Amino acid sequence: MPGAELVVVNRKVLYVGSPQSLAADSRTALEEEFDVVYATRSFEALDLGRRAGPFAVVVSDEAVEDMQGGELLSLFRESWPDTARIMVGDDHGVDAVLEAMREHDILRFVPRDGEQLTEAVLDGLDAFHESLCSSLLIEHLRFVREGLLDMNTSLEGLVDRRESRLQEQCEYAVRVNDADSLQAVAEFAARTCARTLGGCGVRVVLGDPESVSAEACVGPPVSSRNHLTALRHGSQDVGEIAIDLDSYGAPRLSALDASFLAGLAAMTSTAADGYIQRFERDEAQHATILALARLAEHRDNETGQHLDRVSRYCRLLAETLREQGHFRDEITDGFIDNLERSAPLHDIGKVGISDSILLKPGKLDPGEWEIMKTHTVIGAETLRPLVEKSSKHSYLRMGLEIAWCHHEKWNGSGYPRGLTGRAIPLAARILALADCYDALTSRRPYKEPWTHAEAMAYIEGEQGQHFDPEVVRAFVLREREFDEVHTSLGDHHETGLLDSQ
Repeated sequence: MPGAELVVVNRKVLYVGSPQSLAADSRTALEEEFDVVYATRSFEALDLGRRAGPFAVVVSDEAVEDMQGGELLSLFRESWPDTARIMVGDDHGVDAVLEAMREHDILRFVPRDGEQLTEAVLDGLDAFHESLCSSLLIEHLRFVREGLLDMNTSLEGLVDRRESRLQEQCEYAVRVNDADSLQAVAEFAARTCARTLGGCGVRVVLGDPESVSAEACVGPPVSSRNHLTALRHGSQDVGEIAIDLDSYGAPRLSALDASFLAGLAAMTSTAADGYIQRFERDEAQHATILALARLAEHRDNETGQHLDRVSRYCRLLAETLREQGHFRDEITDGFIDNLERSAPLHDIGKVGISDSILLKPGKLDPGEWEIMKTHTVIGAETLRPLVEKSSKHSYLRMGLEIAWCHHEKWNGSGYPRGLTGRAIPLAARILALADCYDALTSRRPYKEPWTHAEAMAYIEGEQGQHFDPEVVRAFVLREREFDEVHTSLGDHHETGLLDSQ
């Protein structure tokens, strides 16, 4: 604390008056105990106070040469309030002494010829130290209070910023785990970083180029002068976040921003790793199911690229429906991707139909036809356990709907349940047209392939009967591309049965 050393060592005493007026013993005792300075006149005493002060104690004779002692001590009180003030003089009686002490606010009145001066000066020294300590303490407390107020303001701002960042992290954790693709994770991470860090340039790279990867950039291009944060989940590298320090405006991230980035990186790593694992698992599962679907097609002597063509047709129809403003709430990017992935599963139930029926070269009799129709139910029941165990795999759920309902007809005359209109799942209504077009335009043992124009005329004629009218109109709008797909993915050896009876 400033001035603490002064409080400890200051034993300076100023005596104002004639030194000869003091008893020899009192003078000797003062000079042995304290650092005594003498002044005979008031102006000399005040000058010493300014030049050599502060004095711990000032002792004034009641009758200085040019001023009353009480008046002089009052001047000292105004200039040096912490200095203890003592007066020496003749014994005027108790009442006169008390009046002088009150009038001039002095600590003690000591008889000139008495022996109490040393004791009075010691008391004055204690009073000076106590007063000075109080003054210094008050000043120190003032500085502390001002410092605490400033600190409190800073802390309130820091707490507000931290609370804001924490809230952003909580919101980020919820939203990033709801992202439906690795690209969506990367874009959301980049936007959040750029916004929170003052609009600086951010690049987020996720995944593995050999399996699935994504990259997103927001703000100014990330230069060579950047801050890199590696994204890891366990021992697995899942990407990195790069911050452009030039656009950030500082040579390094602030502690608060670095803490925020560390939290965001951890949540991004978890979300990315989860998506990558799901993607790899889904791809393996999809490959297995697709192989089963192709096996079913081969058992039926179905044409080699039938499944690829039907998938392409389904995407064309779904995209066109959305462009025309139909089913916008239902036909999302995810719906279209799932439809293209699940379309090959439509005849997976044929694995449960015996060769004697499935490969019969002639027309099926009514009993055989009833058995053939069960491939829709067999397909649905084959996929149902997978759907129940993998509820997040929406393409499997769509595959089940397609396998079960792709032979339903708009007017209710289809099978296996006789559904009508929009009670038939949209994915199944789309696939029904795509599958029929491919069957009509492909060669079979009992028929030549229809021309594109003939197939188009047939499908238009079934509008509102077999097919959803909106799906038919979408087909008409994209019929040229249907023809192009059929040509580019055509089979060289087309044999098999028409599964559109």
